[in-house]
Amino acid sequence: MPFALNDEVKIHYRVEGKGIPLVIHHGLSGYAESWRAAGYFEPLEDYKLILLDARGHGASGKPHSPDDYAMKYMAGDVVAVLDQLGVDKSFYWGFSLGGRVGLSLCKYAPERFSGLIIGAMGADEWDTEASVNRRKDMISFFKGGNEGIIKEMEEASGGKISDQDRKHYNEIDVDAMISILKCNEHLGYEEFLPKNRIPTLLYCGDKDYYYPSAKRCTEIMPNSELVTLPELDHGEAFDRVDLVLPHAIKFLEKVSNR
Repeated sequence: MPFALNDEVKIHYRVEGKGIPLVIHHGLSGYAESWRAAGYFEPLEDYKLILLDARGHGASGKPHSPDDYAMKYMAGDVVAVLDQLGVDKSFYWGFSLGGRVGLSLCKYAPERFSGLIIGAMGADEWDTEASVNRRKDMISFFKGGNEGIIKEMEEASGGKISDQDRKHYNEIDVDAMISILKCNEHLGYEEFLPKNRIPTLLYCGDKDYYYPSAKRCTEIMPNSELVTLPELDHGEAFDRVDLVLPHAIKFLEKVSNR
C-alpha cells in the first residue's frame, strides 16, 4: 500500500492507467471509489489517475486537531504524492472539500499544475460567521456517529445504499471529520486568486450554497470559467456525471493541446 509523507502524516494513494497525470480528490467524508461507481473513471482511461485518500480519510493519517487540516497541509499532501511519484506537473480535479484544496493549490503550489477542475466549491472563507454557523450543522451530523450517518444516508436515498457505501460510512473517523469542519481558516482568496495563471474550470449547481462563491472565483480569477448546473444542489452536482464529464473532458483536451 503506497504512502507519501507530509508533515508527519501518511497520505495513501494509488495510481491507475497511463498518460497525462490527473489527481482526483474526493470531498469531505468521501472516497475515490465513489467516483468509479458514479461512472467518472472509464471515460478518463487516457489519463494516469492519481487517487488520494485525503488526510482524515481512508488509509491516510487521521489527526484530530483542526490546525492539522489547514489548507497549506492538505495542499502539501497532494504535492507530497506527486513528489513521491516523480510527477513534476499534473492536472487536478477536486470536488467539494477537494475543490477547496484545488483552489488552495493556486496559492501554495501553482507551478505544479497545468489545469484545475473545481467541483461544487468557490472562494468561501471558512472564518466568516455564516460559514462557521453552516458547518455547525455538519458537525452535529457527524456527532451522530457512524450508525447515525448510515441511517441518514439511507433516509436520503430512500433506503438504498450500496454495500460499498455502507462499509465506507461505517469506517469514517467522525472525530477527524469534525476536526476538518472546525478549521475556521481564512485563505485570502481575494488576494491570491487574481494572480492565478492556471487554467481553471469550475462547475456548480445553482442551488448549491457555494454557487455565489464559485461565481466570485470567475470574477476575480484570470483564465477561469464556470459551468452552471441548473436546479442542482451540492450532492446532485456529483451525481450528474452526464452533465459534468463532457465539460471536464473538453477542458482537459483543450489545456493538454496548448
